Amino acid sequence: MMIPILVAMVLITSQGQINVGEEFNASITVTDANDLAAFQIDLSYSNLEIVKVSRGNAIKNWSIFDFDTISSNKIRVIAAKFGEESIGEGEILNLVLRAKENTGVLSLDGILSDSNGNKIDAMFGNLSVDILTTQPESTYTQPIITPVMEEKGSQPNEVVEHWIVGYWYVIVLILIGVGIGVWKWRT
Repeated sequence: MMIPILVAMVLITSQGQINVGEEFNASITVTDANDLAAFQIDLSYSNLEIVKVSRGNAIKNWSIFDFDTISSNKIRVIAAKFGEESIGEGEILNLVLRAKENTGVLSLDGILSDSNGNKIDAMFGNLSVDILTTQPESTYTQPIITPVMEEKGSQPNEVVEHWIVGYWYVIVLILIGVGIGVWKWRT
């Protein structure tokens, strides 16, 4: 006869896609943990920043709750109850995280124990979050070309004067050209 062995599960849930720099929540829950009275959970993370760690609803009345950074990308959370009711399942941690780049990964490891100090066999889950790079929307606008007639002067008479002066330059150039031609013809 085979006897099923029940193993507690410690899982992380969160939304699947986050924008760079955006904060989001993650929930860590335990299931199938008969008489859970204490735990130590190590959270390893990459491409994420842990902004806040707080108790989950299932352990909100437990006497001991603390966490500390144990390396540049790892924190350790401990919690225990003294006289309070032990739990079998529920939310044990709430996290607020900030997305950095690429894919954010949060991995769990740890120890669960019952009210007699015995180890509870457990499997620990991981979380992978797609971090999207936000790019500004294209703001290209088709240029509009408007022809503008440029006036040489601000008064109508000045425009006429510029035209007349320009006209005389053309006449002088023609006469010079004719003069050079006549001179070459005579020589």
